[in-house]
Amino acid sequence: MTQGNVPQGSLDSLGATDPSTVRKIVAAGSDIALIVDPGNVVRDVLLGREGLEPRAVSGWTGSPVESLVSQDSRDKVIDLLARARSGDGGRSREVNHVGSDRSELPVRYSAVGAGDSENVILLGRDLRQIAQLQRELVDAQIAMEQDYEQIRQVETRYRVLFETTQEALAVVSAETGRIKDANSAAGRLFGHDPQDLINRGLASRFDEASQDDLSNTLALAHQNGHERATTLQLRDEPTTVQFNVVLFRSISDTLYLCRLRAVVPRVDADAGPSGSLVELYGQ
Repeated sequence: MTQGNVPQGSLDSLGATDPSTVRKIVAAGSDIALIVDPGNVVRDVLLGREGLEPRAVSGWTGSPVESLVSQDSRDKVIDLLARARSGDGGRSREVNHVGSDRSELPVRYSAVGAGDSENVILLGRDLRQIAQLQRELVDAQIAMEQDYEQIRQVETRYRVLFETTQEALAVVSAETGRIKDANSAAGRLFGHDPQDLINRGLASRFDEASQDDLSNTLALAHQNGHERATTLQLRDEPTTVQFNVVLFRSISDTLYLCRLRAVVPRVDADAGPSGSLVELYGQ
């Protein structure tokens, strides 16, 4: 096994191949080169200047090449050698070497014939950094999927709570004043399907006399972050609503959570029956 400046004597197994040419190929074109004889036994291991540590390939010389790779890589390396001997050496394959500690060393090999001999030179690129990046990408993808699943669960819980409450709720953009979301109770209060309320201006739901109260209440909620309340009159309807609003922030937006409740006029317990009832029952 040689590294960097390859000694002349280590290239005897290449037959008629020019040793200086092989040295240039190994140094400039690969991280590792295996010289494989006609019996598929590794006769020499050449390492590039910035390639692998010698201990990573210790004991490879004299070993059958298929014994140095994982089970699923054996057919690949045998195919590479056969193609090189038949003159078809243009294809590259990725194989996994198995270390003595069972660690894997991924390498992309291409194969060329060694001159007039039946030896084959396997020129390899160390893929450990690429493999590490791939593992990190996979880990990142798994983490993203887990985060997405958690977000979906939170969204589901939010939607269940949003829809099952009897209170009318609307989420409104603090920047545009438009409704971003509304539950079924809000749809019933405003007399519209909740989906039809999306992107409608909240102010358009109330009559002109309530506009100043609405604007002031939203401004106060935005200013101090505390919940604010007022009463407003629905547009074109003789319905007064109790309006409560609190500011909250999402990742990309500042929003108002608005709670609305129709105000039911109180019946005075001390008041006498209405004229119609007197007429009906007073006879």
